[in-house]
Amino acid sequence: MRSIIGLGGAIAITCVLCPTASAQERGNSYFNERVAAPSHALEFKVGTGYTQGFGNIAPGRTLADVGSAGLGVSVDLDYRLSHHLSLGVETQYQQLTPQQNATARALAVNIGATYHFMPTMRGDPWLRLGTGYRMVWEVDPSGQVDVTQLHHGFELGTAKLGYDVRVSEDVAIAPVIGADLTMFAWDNPSTASDGAMTSAQVGTFVYAG
Repeated sequence: MRSIIGLGGAIAITCVLCPTASAQERGNSYFNERVAAPSHALEFKVGTGYTQGFGNIAPGRTLADVGSAGLGVSVDLDYRLSHHLSLGVETQYQQLTPQQNATARALAVNIGATYHFMPTMRGDPWLRLGTGYRMVWEVDPSGQVDVTQLHHGFELGTAKLGYDVRVSEDVAIAPVIGADLTMFAWDNPSTASDGAMTSAQVGTFVYAG
């Protein structure tokens, strides 16, 4: 099993700069060193970082009305089909800063494919594309006491761009940026049954970690 660990931006940058400095002293590029590429193996990834939503979540209501910048935590399980390509499932939980409510949080689940551009190098850039489903909860929206409002819909597309710094054949640290495009189509207040919105709304969440 191959482990990929995603850390916050500052930590990741520190880890990147340190090996670069020592590599320069050796007169060699650390990132161009060759490492055996995984194939037909499980990959387990854990990440955390900044997240924020933009756009609309319901008619007359924006994602900024629900929550501002927050913290996202993701878990990803992939199968590496070849040196370059892996397929898998990702789940990300997001705790947002509440705005017109008491609590705001989100959960997204998607399936996707990851392409590794330089799998035999210590520095390996990659791109992940996927699609899935997103749910956003807010507690006591607009002062409604003891009410939980669920907004949900399809993640039409997700994209993540990362850079594996492979500290060994089995472990890598990867700074990541990403975004999704979600079509919110249903509302489910705790005081009523689930129902379709009068018109679907489109929003996006950005991520960096």
